[in-house]
Amino acid sequence: MGQLHIRHTEAEIQAAIVLLLRLKYKALVAITDAGVTHRYAARYWPGERSRGSGMPAGWPDLVVLLPDGRFFGIEVKAEKGRQSKAQKLMQQQFEDLGHTYILARSVDDVIDAMENGNG
Repeated sequence: MGQLHIRHTEAEIQAAIVLLLRLKYKALVAITDAGVTHRYAARYWPGERSRGSGMPAGWPDLVVLLPDGRFFGIEVKAEKGRQSKAQKLMQQQFEDLGHTYILARSVDDVIDAMENGNG
Protein backbone atom coordinates (compact mmCIF):
# COMPACT_ATOMS: atom_id res chain seq x y z
CA MET A 1 0.00 0.00 0.00
CA GLY A 2 1.25 3.51 -0.86
CA GLN A 3 2.33 6.14 1.62
CA LEU A 4 -0.26 8.75 2.64
CA HIS A 5 0.77 12.24 1.53
CA ILE A 6 -0.78 15.11 3.46
CA ARG A 7 -0.63 18.57 1.92
CA HIS A 8 -0.36 21.36 4.42
CA THR A 9 -1.44 24.94 3.82
CA GLU A 10 1.05 27.76 3.92
CA ALA A 11 -0.55 28.99 7.17
CA GLU A 12 -0.12 25.57 8.81
CA ILE A 13 3.52 25.35 7.74
CA GLN A 14 4.20 28.89 8.95
CA ALA A 15 2.61 28.23 12.36
CA ALA A 16 4.71 25.08 12.83
CA ILE A 17 7.90 26.94 11.85
CA VAL A 18 7.17 29.76 14.30
CA LEU A 19 6.64 27.26 17.13
CA LEU A 20 9.87 25.44 16.27
CA LEU A 21 11.91 28.64 16.19
CA ARG A 22 10.47 30.06 19.41
CA LEU A 23 10.58 26.84 21.44
CA LYS A 24 13.68 25.03 20.21
CA TYR A 25 15.92 27.93 19.16
CA LYS A 26 14.60 30.63 21.57
CA ALA A 27 14.28 32.94 18.58
CA LEU A 28 12.49 36.24 18.32
CA VAL A 29 10.20 35.81 15.32
CA ALA A 30 8.36 38.63 13.59
CA ILE A 31 5.47 37.46 11.45
CA THR A 32 5.54 40.05 8.71
CA ASP A 33 3.08 38.31 6.38
CA ALA A 34 -0.17 39.90 7.43
CA GLY A 35 -1.81 38.75 4.23
CA VAL A 36 -2.80 42.37 3.65
CA THR A 37 -2.57 44.17 0.36
CA HIS A 38 -3.86 47.63 -0.28
CA ARG A 39 -3.98 49.36 -3.63
CA TYR A 40 -3.00 52.70 -2.08
CA ALA A 41 0.06 51.36 -0.24
CA ALA A 42 3.18 53.53 -0.17
CA ARG A 43 5.89 52.95 -2.75
CA TYR A 44 9.40 52.06 -1.63
CA TRP A 45 11.10 51.76 -5.01
CA PRO A 46 9.70 52.67 -8.41
CA GLY A 47 7.26 49.97 -9.47
CA GLU A 48 7.12 48.28 -6.07
CA ARG A 49 4.41 48.56 -3.49
CA SER A 50 4.31 47.67 0.15
CA ARG A 51 1.72 45.14 1.23
CA GLY A 52 -0.10 47.76 3.28
CA SER A 53 1.80 46.67 6.38
CA GLY A 54 4.80 48.92 5.86
CA MET A 55 6.92 46.10 4.43
CA PRO A 56 8.50 46.39 1.00
CA ALA A 57 7.17 44.14 -1.74
CA GLY A 58 8.72 40.69 -1.54
CA TRP A 59 9.59 40.93 2.16
CA PRO A 60 9.79 37.41 3.70
CA ASP A 61 6.91 36.05 5.76
CA LEU A 62 9.08 35.64 8.86
CA VAL A 63 12.04 37.64 10.13
CA VAL A 64 14.07 35.80 12.73
CA LEU A 65 16.61 36.96 15.33
CA LEU A 66 18.54 34.28 17.22
CA PRO A 67 20.13 34.71 20.65
CA ASP A 68 23.61 34.50 19.05
CA GLY A 69 22.84 37.55 16.88
CA ARG A 70 22.03 35.81 13.59
CA PHE A 71 19.28 37.41 11.50
CA PHE A 72 17.45 35.78 8.63
CA GLY A 73 14.27 35.78 6.60
CA ILE A 74 11.98 32.88 5.82
CA GLU A 75 9.57 32.80 2.91
CA VAL A 76 6.99 30.08 3.50
CA LYS A 77 5.41 28.32 0.53
CA ALA A 78 3.03 25.41 0.28
CA GLU A 79 4.15 22.39 -1.73
CA LYS A 80 3.35 23.92 -5.12
CA GLY A 81 3.70 27.59 -4.18
CA ARG A 82 6.11 29.75 -6.18
CA GLN A 83 8.08 32.86 -5.32
CA SER A 84 7.00 36.06 -7.00
CA LYS A 85 9.48 38.19 -8.91
CA ALA A 86 9.57 40.62 -5.95
CA GLN A 87 10.29 37.75 -3.53
CA LYS A 88 13.17 36.51 -5.68
CA LEU A 89 14.59 40.04 -5.78
CA MET A 90 14.26 40.34 -2.00
CA GLN A 91 16.03 36.99 -1.54
CA GLN A 92 18.91 38.28 -3.66
CA GLN A 93 19.07 41.50 -1.61
CA PHE A 94 19.17 39.54 1.67
CA GLU A 95 21.96 37.33 0.35
CA ASP A 96 23.90 40.27 -1.13
CA LEU A 97 23.90 41.83 2.34
CA GLY A 98 25.24 38.61 3.86
CA HIS A 99 21.99 37.48 5.48
CA THR A 100 20.36 34.09 5.18
CA TYR A 101 17.07 33.71 3.34
CA ILE A 102 15.26 30.38 3.60
CA LEU A 103 12.58 29.26 1.18
CA ALA A 104 10.68 26.81 3.38
CA ARG A 105 8.04 24.34 2.28
CA SER A 106 8.19 22.45 5.56
CA VAL A 107 9.54 22.59 9.11
CA ASP A 108 12.23 20.18 7.92
CA ASP A 109 13.56 22.82 5.50
CA VAL A 110 14.14 25.16 8.44
CA ILE A 111 15.69 22.45 10.61
CA ASP A 112 18.05 21.51 7.74
CA ALA A 113 19.08 25.16 7.30
CA MET A 114 19.67 25.59 11.04
CA GLU A 115 21.71 22.39 11.34
CA ASN A 116 23.81 23.21 8.27
CA GLY A 117 24.66 26.68 9.53
CA ASN A 118 22.46 28.42 6.97
CA GLY A 119 20.05 29.83 9.52
